[in-house]
Formats: sequence, C-alpha cells, structure tokens
Amino acid sequence: MTLKPHLLIADCFSDPAFTTDDLTRLIATHPQLPVLLLHNYLQRTDVLKLTDTGFNCILSKNASEQEVSQAVDAALSHRKFLCNSTSLLLSGNEKGGEPVSLPALSAREKEIVLLIAEGLPDNAIAQKLFLSFHTVRTHRKNISKKLGFSLKNAAELVCWLAT
Repeated sequence: MTLKPHLLIADCFSDPAFTTDDLTRLIATHPQLPVLLLHNYLQRTDVLKLTDTGFNCILSKNASEQEVSQAVDAALSHRKFLCNSTSLLLSGNEKGGEPVSLPALSAREKEIVLLIAEGLPDNAIAQKLFLSFHTVRTHRKNISKKLGFSLKNAAELVCWLAT
C-alpha cells in the first residue's frame, strides 16, 4: 500500500536526529507535498533561513486554534503563512505587542509587493501588470525606501504582509 499524504506537518526542532536538511531532502523527492513546520521557539535567523529555503508555512505550537486552521488552509493551497508570533519575531518585535508600523503603500505598490511575495521575478511582474521592466524596478526601489528594507527575500514580505 502506497500512502499519498495531502499535508506533511513536521517539527524538525524537537529531535536533533531529524533536521531541516533531512526535511529539505524529503521535500526534494516530493515537491508537490505541502509542508507545515511547527516550532516551540525559533531565532529570527532560523525563520529567515527556513523561508529562504522554501518553507513558507511556519506555526508556533502556542498558536491559536484560528491560526492552526489558517496555517493548514494556507499549506494545502501552497500559500505562505506565518503565525503571529513568528511574524513578530521577523519584525524584530519578538516580545509581542503591536507589530512594527510601516508606511502605507499605493495600490500599485501593494500589487507589486504581493507578486514579489508570490515569487515572481521583475520581468514576470512587468508582463502581468503591463508595465515595463524598468517601471517595476522603480516601484521596487520606492517600496524599499518606504519600508526600510531591500525586498531581497520573501520572508521580509511575508512579515510586512502579516502586519
């Protein structure tokens, strides 16, 4: 009998014998398998490394019932999801409280940010929005100035989108 799981829920932080590298190798053989990572506590660098490696559904074991439901839905839909505590950690506000406030973006800038968060390169964004490549690059520079970070990795965007 061959099992065909719909979702892999993993905690590769509780057992030193099972690491994120092991999980990465497992996912390489099953690229369509959605993954939801659980954790008790992560450092900001751990979250950045995970999201840069392609793990984009991360949930604290202390998450609310609603967040668990949202995380499962997001993972099954191959969308990004970070629970509140993980988002706060990325924003540098790991003690809790209000998320860091960020300047407002125009509707077009928000549209571009969402497409960047989906992983689209600038040339694909330009095609999708019927803009020139250079216009997209200009928007990206303006977004970076407003938000105060470079938009070089999806983790920064996920953090911003979650606030």
